[in-house]
Amino acid sequence: MRSAQPEPRHLRAPGPTPFGRLVEGLALAGLVLLADPARAAVRAPQQHVQSIEDLRQFAAPSIEGVGPLTHVVRPNEVIELNGPGPDDNVVHAAGAYPLIEALLLARPGAVIGVDGSIPGDNLQIGGGDAGLKLYRAHWGMTPIDVTIVGLRANRQSQIRSLYLHKNLNNGERTGGVGRIRLQNLTIQSSDSSTRCIGVPKGSDSFGLVQIYDVDFEGAEDGSYDGLGYRWGIRASGRMQWDIRRVHAAPVQEHVFYIDSPSGNSYFIDCTMEGSWRTMVQIVNRRVDNPGPSGYGTLLFENMLAYGCFGEGGSAFTVAGHLGGIVFRDCTVLEKPGGSHGALAIWVDDSPEHGAHFDSDGFANGPVILDNFRVWAPNADRSHLTISGARSVHVDEFLIAGNRTAFEFRQLAWPNGRVRFLVEDPVSGYRGWNTPRKVQWNEGRDLTDDEIDSLYWPQD
Repeated sequence: MRSAQPEPRHLRAPGPTPFGRLVEGLALAGLVLLADPARAAVRAPQQHVQSIEDLRQFAAPSIEGVGPLTHVVRPNEVIELNGPGPDDNVVHAAGAYPLIEALLLARPGAVIGVDGSIPGDNLQIGGGDAGLKLYRAHWGMTPIDVTIVGLRANRQSQIRSLYLHKNLNNGERTGGVGRIRLQNLTIQSSDSSTRCIGVPKGSDSFGLVQIYDVDFEGAEDGSYDGLGYRWGIRASGRMQWDIRRVHAAPVQEHVFYIDSPSGNSYFIDCTMEGSWRTMVQIVNRRVDNPGPSGYGTLLFENMLAYGCFGEGGSAFTVAGHLGGIVFRDCTVLEKPGGSHGALAIWVDDSPEHGAHFDSDGFANGPVILDNFRVWAPNADRSHLTISGARSVHVDEFLIAGNRTAFEFRQLAWPNGRVRFLVEDPVSGYRGWNTPRKVQWNEGRDLTDDEIDSLYWPQD
């Protein structure tokens, strides 16, 4: 147990909105996101986790600066910046898809500045439909490597839905997307799209997608129960993800719905204002989406899920991942009217989906829960449910709600070792604020003595 309570850290929320004021007030009240600057300072980015202690210290790499602009996109023109003065530039009149036109002019490492609200939706980047398509850009067998950054303050530059592809749909090969960085933008789903960003099945390029300081918004056509989009990101193709400071308007199903992340992936400082399903859903489907299993460590840090309710899943859902799974300083808050679970890490080995398993039969790697916080007085299921994990290590939590705090489903898909590093006795820890503390084996409540036996240093 740490000797002193860490100082509260504010979570960024855009502008003086009611949601922003709510988050700030909860942070000041100590209900949101306690962080420990001393611990953060000693964490080092790692590519390979060798031990549970390595996993507890796992951290994201620092964000590199944006290089000099090479192109500027405006609603009616695309500018090639070829020198220090305006006379060196080449100005092209833009057609229906200015961002695609800039991508076709660009070269690896390009930095494209977005100035204003850019027309064109359902953009295809890296591949897609064969033939001469004005909405598609690829560089042959050279992978796309580009930064697209908004030039207006506070995410006031806007683009619309885009899809990351590898290869064309006639079988012609392309280099796909090696790296794409989207920064300081609003990305709006189009009227004909379900998502802001998509990666279709079969587009596995194992490239890196970096999304920093971005707002997701739905279309204005009243679709998807009036929210305008079903998903912020729906990625069936396998990619590596670095997502930080994303704010999502209310969404019908999931903000981040991602198949088999490939490589260390980071979800940091993100907020969402409501969902009928989840904020995050990670899946690893062997049958429905054939291909290699997801791998690498998943880091969820300083995330706020506000207002998840409705059908399946929980605010954070991981249905299979064979690498490490770290939740640090994450918070789930219920909107008036009720909620479902806060966290579900489970095994989906249904006939239609299928699961990947490691050599010991686990579908999920080791799980670290460090300062996970829940306020859900009207939930319809257990707040945290975990099964099929190689191990579970819990370090600080605050679970305030009407259901069981932790449910470990040990029958069909048992977890390996389950340990709490809080205080001894564990049953007396201040973070329990629920009618039931721990359920084991599909419904059996552990006694306080059994809970105390899960104290981590006892090993």
